[in-house]
Amino acid sequence: MHRLNILFICCLVMFTDMVGYSIITPSIPLFAKLFNASDTAISFVFAAYPVAFPIFILPFGFLVDRVGRNHLIIGLGMFSLAAACLSLVLAESIAIFSIGRAFQGIGSAASWVAAQPLAAQQIDSSKKKGLEISSITIAYGLGMILGPLLGSIGGLRMPFYINFFLAAGVGLVAIIWLKGAELSERIMKYDFMAIIRRPGIIVACLTIMFLYASLGMMEVLFPLYMDSLSYAKASIGMLFLFLSIFLVIGQPAT
Repeated sequence: MHRLNILFICCLVMFTDMVGYSIITPSIPLFAKLFNASDTAISFVFAAYPVAFPIFILPFGFLVDRVGRNHLIIGLGMFSLAAACLSLVLAESIAIFSIGRAFQGIGSAASWVAAQPLAAQQIDSSKKKGLEISSITIAYGLGMILGPLLGSIGGLRMPFYINFFLAAGVGLVAIIWLKGAELSERIMKYDFMAIIRRPGIIVACLTIMFLYASLGMMEVLFPLYMDSLSYAKASIGMLFLFLSIFLVIGQPAT
């Protein structure tokens, strides 16, 4: 399979993952009303995604390095996202909602560790690395932009039906078309302690942690605040659409 086709599918996976991450934001107030949940309760449940993500990302990374089979791990990630969408469609209790968010975190972990290295490997052999590596940023950016937009469509369930078919379709494509496209070097040794002892790495990690903590609080609490001011789901989705556009523009500008 041509490396540009592999790169395209990997970017499609990353795009779908970001859509799945951001599509839920406009619906948070509706879920809070459905479950009669307080702001605190819905925030804890919403955190099932970032809790599941670090728990599963290291095991998935180990599998990628040791056994390869990137296409199966990517497919698993997309099918986990599809299962999360079904959980959110069927959610009638806060427990089912939590399970759906956890499946989102598992799917994202699998997609990140399997698709990104495979995409980077395709770029390494290119004479246009700068142009091709920008395709990864574009994929993430489009997912961040279209997620809130799709999340504002229709009623409570409609966005998750759309995301289900998107994730399931991309998962099938990845399993079929990425078969045989594995990392050329699977078994590598890393000195993690040497890495985390570097001051620059520690500062960067702390910066990212506080940044995502701020974004995480805003993604949960600001939709609830807008709902308290009687803004509709479409208005919340449009606000986060503009936020995503500025985030995407800000990355290359910075």
